[in-house]
Amino acid sequence: MTLSLTLATLTFTKLINIPELICITLAAGLVVLRVPHGSRSSSNGRAREDLSNAIALNSSMFNGARLIGPPRRTDHRAERRRSLVS
Repeated sequence: MTLSLTLATLTFTKLINIPELICITLAAGLVVLRVPHGSRSSSNGRAREDLSNAIALNSSMFNGARLIGPPRRTDHRAERRRSLVS
């Protein structure tokens, strides 16, 4: 979160340069590499009998996003074109 706030602040104040952007990107990549390792070593305390329900819920959310995402993006693009034309 700190990296995104730093990037947003530098961008909105127009102080961002290529070297800062590369440093922030590399730092974000290092954070992402650490996250799976940290989540693997800690248990979230869920019961084993809830595992199948959790997998089904995750699958339905993923497939719902795949279903809803493209039409919503198309609507957004059409709306943006209308606003640019008028």
